Amino acid sequence: AVYSALPGRPPELTGPRAVEDASLCGTALKELRERGARDGEPWTAGDEIAGLEQWHARISRYRADLELPFQIALERVSRSLESLPKMALAACHRDFHEGQLLLGAGGCGLLDFDTLYLAAPALDIGNFCAHVRLSEIRGNGPARDFEARFQACAGTGHAGEAARNAAWKRAALLRLAAIHAFSSEPKDVVERLILEAGQ
Repeated sequence: AVYSALPGRPPELTGPRAVEDASLCGTALKELRERGARDGEPWTAGDEIAGLEQWHARISRYRADLELPFQIALERVSRSLESLPKMALAACHRDFHEGQLLLGAGGCGLLDFDTLYLAAPALDIGNFCAHVRLSEIRGNGPARDFEARFQACAGTGHAGEAARNAAWKRAALLRLAAIHAFSSEPKDVVERLILEAGQ
């Protein structure tokens, strides 16, 4: 293997470049969805719920202090995902967040396609928005303008898109809570992720 630094910079979620960066990120995601493969393994709401249930089992075993709120949030996330109307699947990165993106020369490059599946477009949109929210919870400043522009540029234009994005965002918030429950992340951040996932 050969390793070298890649050109570009991560997107800025706050500050004067945030809205422009959000446009680049949203446009890149939309192009991935439109140009990506049309066949392959599907990733469904059921798969997402199954993954969260596995996280719940780990939480129950090792983080009993978080088990009840996680269970409540999981039940609400599951109901929300299961109630979404079916729609056409598209190429989906499934780990789309600021750490996977490099911006430069008026464009946005994507990294790490090992989790690529066919899935609901709202999965990637919601996942990125959950990471943006995590940045806010960590105290990195408000990123509402970034999130709004990103969703506008990455969107499909289908009816009910906002509700689908919100449902997948809550699922991603819960997954992030589970991951960071086993890290050095402060407990109050993890608890906030769980709380917002269950709203």
